[in-house]
Amino acid sequence: MGSKLSAVRFLGVVGVDKNNFCIFENYDSGFKALCQFLTDAANNRLKPYKNCSLLQFTNIYALPPNDNYALNVADKLGVLVDIKIKELL
Repeated sequence: MGSKLSAVRFLGVVGVDKNNFCIFENYDSGFKALCQFLTDAANNRLKPYKNCSLLQFTNIYALPPNDNYALNVADKLGVLVDIKIKELL
């Protein structure tokens, strides 16, 4: 876990939770990391997310699935939750 944490520390990660999900130093760092993750997924750098909608992506990314989280991300990005992440670029 230490090497994984050091690999993402530049994104503002300060630790991981019991499910091995990243904990960020603040909301802005977490949102910037999410945007980078979405960009990587949209560019097919993250194969499990290929052709996902934003809702599908967030239900994988933010376990357990939470539609309110997806709606919040969509609102911040100014899009609908059913948009394909590749269309976000």
